Amino acid sequence: MKRILSFIAALVMTAAVCCSCGDTDAGTDSPETSETAENEEVIIPQTESDVRRQTYTKAIDRGEKPEVAAVHLSCVCDGDISEKVSISDLYNVNVLHSGVVGLVGVPIKLTYDDSLSETKLYFIYDADELRGIPPKNFIMLHYNEESQFYDTVENFVLNEDEHTVSADISEGGVYLLADAYQWYECWGLDVSEYAYDKHPEDHPTDWERECDTGSIMELANKA
Repeated sequence: MKRILSFIAALVMTAAVCCSCGDTDAGTDSPETSETAENEEVIIPQTESDVRRQTYTKAIDRGEKPEVAAVHLSCVCDGDISEKVSISDLYNVNVLHSGVVGLVGVPIKLTYDDSLSETKLYFIYDADELRGIPPKNFIMLHYNEESQFYDTVENFVLNEDEHTVSADISEGGVYLLADAYQWYECWGLDVSEYAYDKHPEDHPTDWERECDTGSIMELANKA
């Protein structure tokens, strides 16, 4: 009888130990799993546009046409943007584009690789060189090779705080800024909303700028 009681007691003790070990293992697993979850690094992927957007800048140094100081092209691009974009100053290079009525600054020729996307063109103007032209009069024009005429670029945006005129574009070619008053007037359109006091005597003429003569009126007064 004593031997049976001792055997039963041994079984009870063995079961208790096993249960205790099982509880310990469960308790150990749970904190380890929780710690792993807490320490797991969460990576927020960047969008393709953020990663690849680049800007190409062409500085314009034209003493005779200083209204436009630079031109930017912002786009999504693989690789080095400087190898896929070209911006050329056409002033006094192309007679047609250089002679646009109301031209502000210089006309530029833009070429870029077909792989570029989300392209946006910026003209950066010098507010001190506008000779009285109100920035609100600026229009962006694009030369249409098929019609051989200048189209107004749709939805261009003027930012007077940053001194930019910008537009989303879908093709290269010749682009320029013009004074809407002079441009539309030469085609016989109503320009009353663009009218402004020019006061030409307060500003150098194109000829004075190009020949760097200074004020013709001052020279005449000295004669």
